[in-house]
Amino acid sequence: MKNNNEKKEFSRRYFTKLIAAGALGSAISVSLPGSSLWAQEDPKLTQPGGPYPKNFRKIHDKLISIDGAAPLLGIPPPGKLLRDPWDLYKNGGADIVFTTVSSSSLESTMDYLTYVAKHMAKDSDTLLIKKVADIHEAKKTGKLGIVYQFQPPNALYANIEWAWFFKQAGLGICQMTYNQKTDFGYGSGEKIDNGLTQKGRDLIKVLDEANIIVDVAHAGVKTALDTIEAGSRIVVCSHGNARSVINSDRNYPDEVIKAVAQKGGLCGVAGWPPFISTNKDNRPSMDDMIRMIDYMVNLVGIDHVGIGMDYMLGQAGTMPEKDALDLYNYLVEKGDWSPKTYPPPPWHYPEGIDLPNSMYNLTGALLARGYTKQDVAKIWGGNWLRIMGEIWG
Repeated sequence: MKNNNEKKEFSRRYFTKLIAAGALGSAISVSLPGSSLWAQEDPKLTQPGGPYPKNFRKIHDKLISIDGAAPLLGIPPPGKLLRDPWDLYKNGGADIVFTTVSSSSLESTMDYLTYVAKHMAKDSDTLLIKKVADIHEAKKTGKLGIVYQFQPPNALYANIEWAWFFKQAGLGICQMTYNQKTDFGYGSGEKIDNGLTQKGRDLIKVLDEANIIVDVAHAGVKTALDTIEAGSRIVVCSHGNARSVINSDRNYPDEVIKAVAQKGGLCGVAGWPPFISTNKDNRPSMDDMIRMIDYMVNLVGIDHVGIGMDYMLGQAGTMPEKDALDLYNYLVEKGDWSPKTYPPPPWHYPEGIDLPNSMYNLTGALLARGYTKQDVAKIWGGNWLRIMGEIWG
């Protein structure tokens, strides 16, 4: 059993430059073959949440799938992982992922960016996404497309104009906060939320001018609503669920989800266990995932719901449970997470999409629940593509 000093030493040794802000789509509407979709259902297909239509993987592979939150790729691991996260995404049918590359300071953010950039320079199966044409290129060539994501933008404390530099480096989307208060606004973990600061309003103007997507994920309710109102363009919530379904500080009340939709944006449904299920073992089902999608689609319409899975370092299957617990203790001690909102590991994502290498099963589950191929295409990537096209140009 480690004493407190040993735990702090572990934190310094492995996580000082590792975690600060985060540990924490839809495909274009295309004409797909498969008029006999339901007739070909195979009773032997027993995926969790199934049976799924027999040809659902082929349908998925024709879509452009976009995951609006992928911190698993952006955080340098403290040691050897159980599986290569890059391969997990490549094998799971993901086309584009938003990868967290920000931390608590400019220096640590540069460490994160260097980690991802170095990997991509050596990995010919990846492609940095800066414009919509790059997305289609990634799909055509079978490469995993990477969009840089700030959650939060603490690297811009000294000069918000630096957002222009990061835009040229590949920054496509930027949150205003993580769970705590920043110079720009208040996070969802704060007891008091006084809303967007003047510096936050100034930052939104820069982000709008630089054609960077503004993201309210992790913000407090008032800060989120202020951000949506202040933005001159579409505002999104890259990964945030409905509080009406699961009462968590990190999920949003209906008024925020509606405000995002009214602005033309989307909310990405996340699979992080305590935000999608009340199962005390952190083992949500595929039904939990579909229930959340159903609620949000019914609330704001199919054009305003996407996917932001939020697969993260420490989840079951990515690193030894002992290391995941050390990571958890570090995040709690640092103040990034509260035990009330973030229970300790193990963290299991919904059955059937437990890891990124099985993301395609969500397509089968949606089809089996009666969503059309066109609806699934919007949820997985079409809605994200529309927003990227309008903001990135």
